Amino acid sequence: MSGYFIGLDLGRARVGISISDPTCLIAQPYKVIKNKAGDMLAGEISALLEGRELRGLVAGLPLNADGSAGKAAIEAEKKAGEIASALGVPLYMEDERYTTLEAEEILQEGGLNWKRRKGKKDKVAAALILQSFLDRKGWL
Repeated sequence: MSGYFIGLDLGRARVGISISDPTCLIAQPYKVIKNKAGDMLAGEISALLEGRELRGLVAGLPLNADGSAGKAAIEAEKKAGEIASALGVPLYMEDERYTTLEAEEILQEGGLNWKRRKGKKDKVAAALILQSFLDRKGWL
């Protein structure tokens, strides 16, 4: 089976998007877009990824520090479900508890100042979410 997985970091204001390579081994940061209603967001994601066959959507699940699902996790799962349904692909939820912090550290180590990090950290977080999923699932 061929195709790509996309990863989403669903923030309140912005959505980080990542995409796998065609072999589904490596996740790459792709783009950051403004957060919108589920169907509008799905349309924009579909337009961005036009011509690519999608295998699935991997969205970050913002669990509480103790691993329980709170309001944010429930909302993220609902919105991700709407997007996956509109795109016609399976949905996979991936624990994202520390991805934004990890993305911030990666960008800081890369020498980016605060302003440049702000515009990139959501897509880097999305790539970390997707990479975690790809590593765990071994989509060979």
